[in-house]
Amino acid sequence: MTGRRLKNCPPPKPKGLPETLTEAESIEPGFLGTMDARTRLVRALKANYEAIVSDMGGPEEVSYVRNSLAERFTFLECLLESIEQDLASGKIDRTKGLARWTQAVNSLIGLSRVIGLNRRSSNAPWLDALGDDERGDG
Repeated sequence: MTGRRLKNCPPPKPKGLPETLTEAESIEPGFLGTMDARTRLVRALKANYEAIVSDMGGPEEVSYVRNSLAERFTFLECLLESIEQDLASGKIDRTKGLARWTQAVNSLIGLSRVIGLNRRSSNAPWLDALGDDERGDG
């Protein structure tokens, strides 16, 4: 089956990917944080990502891999909402749309199992117990 590609599969080597490890080293992990936040979409993605990381105990508690999964969860959640809107408005074929939606939901569930469904407290839970005035934030 080598040499054949399925109809909807991307080409084996997409353009724009680094050719060497040296080029790859210039790509920053956590690219979501470097996106231009002037658009409503990017602001929403960043807000959702920050909420997920906060639920995971805060940035200092999140490993590189879990951080990467949190970014993927954020984009997948956005993709799901887009599919749902397209289905509701009739912009996409119902059968194809539901198939894409089902795959995305299953992937989201898988990511949520790794990331975690429950909130974790930060390293300094005593700070959360203090009011804003006592911390000097308000």
